[in-house]
Amino acid sequence: MASQPEPRRSARVLRYAAALVGVGLVLYALSAPLLTFMGEQLIHADPPERVDALIVLAPAWDRILEAAELYHAGYAPVVLVTREWREPAEQLLLDRGLVESGEERRRQVLRALGVPLEAIVVLDDFVASTRSSCTTGSSSCHGSIRSSGMNAETGHETVVMTATFRADGTPFTVVRDERERLLQYLCGLVAWARPARVGRIVFGENSNAAFDFTRIVRHLNEAGKDVEVIVFDGNQEARRFGKGYGEGRILEHLFHHSELLRASPAFYKVTGRLFVSNFDQVSEATTSLDAFKRKRWKDPARPPKVITRFFKCSRALFEARLLDVYKQADDSRHIQIEHLYFDRLSDLDVPDLGVKPQLVGQQASTGEIYAPYDNDVIRQARSFM
Repeated sequence: MASQPEPRRSARVLRYAAALVGVGLVLYALSAPLLTFMGEQLIHADPPERVDALIVLAPAWDRILEAAELYHAGYAPVVLVTREWREPAEQLLLDRGLVESGEERRRQVLRALGVPLEAIVVLDDFVASTRSSCTTGSSSCHGSIRSSGMNAETGHETVVMTATFRADGTPFTVVRDERERLLQYLCGLVAWARPARVGRIVFGENSNAAFDFTRIVRHLNEAGKDVEVIVFDGNQEARRFGKGYGEGRILEHLFHHSELLRASPAFYKVTGRLFVSNFDQVSEATTSLDAFKRKRWKDPARPPKVITRFFKCSRALFEARLLDVYKQADDSRHIQIEHLYFDRLSDLDVPDLGVKPQLVGQQASTGEIYAPYDNDVIRQARSFM
């Protein structure tokens, strides 16, 4: 059979090649809109909803702009800024004050965009990826006991308890016996296992007490609570300036060292010997991140104050207004931390707690008993001594 002439075969090859080139050009021209269309089908964007806090993951700057827009639109009362990992040379320059950190620049931009300082919190942990940004605060804290509850998802509130086991030498304190104080603090811990809305408990003790918290922590874990106990030596100045100074020093220490507190946009602070029997109702009714009970007297000679034995505060507000106020307290000169809190918050429209808290336990400075602990709590507390 005779073969096809060479020119006819070459023409067919050229037609095939031209057709392939044409198809390729058409596909190239359509690639951008086609890929865009396919990508849009894979993306599901939920409308924004109101949340407790906006988290700005380092280092993208577009996230700063979006966070500011969402803040001003009322989607969250606080903006959390994460830190990005940096090399040792950069850290050396930062330590010498020669450059500014990325998180500080982002904070400045947020302020320039109208986000107030008290609404911006820079998280302490460094992050190296989006995943680590979302899980920051998961490592254990040096000098503390950190233990996770078996069902920690049952509650979402963080309760911070302040304690001084050995208060000898602290002025204006009625309850001084160490074992009596220990029992009261253990009653408080046992009772705080009850509220369903409590998920995290941070217990700070500032007299460096040698007490084994293992069993009480296990008890709280079994109740579904994530627990962190931080014991440190920090009560010396309280012997001179009073219990308000000592309590403020505890809160400052916990703010800088507690992993659970670092991961919480807001917290309820309670004097460690006390319990709030209707806490679940208080939590449900208190929708704001900040809530303080203020007290004004009819006698103008008596300065107004904030009730500091129990309040709710965001990390942002605490860092901006209350973190170091205790350093001005001096009970011997009638400069009490309750008055200092009132002064620092006087220009802010901070609401009261949604429901009046029902306190249980004894006030150490006056000896007043708000309400006694029930026998079952006392029995369990004694078993941990």
